[in-house]
Amino acid sequence: MRIAVLGASGRTGRHVVRHALDAGHTVNALFRDASTAPPAHPSLRAITGQATDLGAIAEVLSGADAAISALGPRVGGQPVPLCATASGHVIEIASGCTGFRYIVISAAGVKGPPDTTPFLARLPSRIIRALLGKTYLDKDAEAAVIASSSIEWVLIRPPGLTDGTPGGNVKSDATRATGGRISRDDLARFAVLMTTDPTYVRQSPFVAG
Repeated sequence: MRIAVLGASGRTGRHVVRHALDAGHTVNALFRDASTAPPAHPSLRAITGQATDLGAIAEVLSGADAAISALGPRVGGQPVPLCATASGHVIEIASGCTGFRYIVISAAGVKGPPDTTPFLARLPSRIIRALLGKTYLDKDAEAAVIASSSIEWVLIRPPGLTDGTPGGNVKSDATRATGGRISRDDLARFAVLMTTDPTYVRQSPFVAG
């Protein structure tokens, strides 16, 4: 399978690229800066460009059977909503591609998808939303764009992320937060798995380590 990776320069995106290659996939990866690309690999095509640029998204999606977005709103904001714009481009390009699947790493507090988490358990994500402000508005808009599309998608809702040692076991639930934290490594591995696993197609699973 050929997998396109958006946000490959990021702290989670780097793990996504590695896990996809380790799983035997061919990878097209989009980097903001060519200097952040990993060492050359026979199954990796590194593409330099902005995720808000339709042309760059078209290039990274070329020949891809699936895509994973590890994009997150940049500190200080950006002229256009990064995540919603990039996902809109992906959907526009992939809408006519049979069997294409789009995996998006979002956040536990994103608005829109079904959420049966008890009120008290939601408080941490609500506090984070209040602190991050506009950051979540982009992710909310992205979730709405994806939910209204006709393609296969999975919107992953992780809690707090860590750079620690992976636990190797990911808990997931379609509508109820499982609590705790998750390592970026475990999250990336789960995202790659979702490109072929049908369990959560057109759903927004919560995950935790």
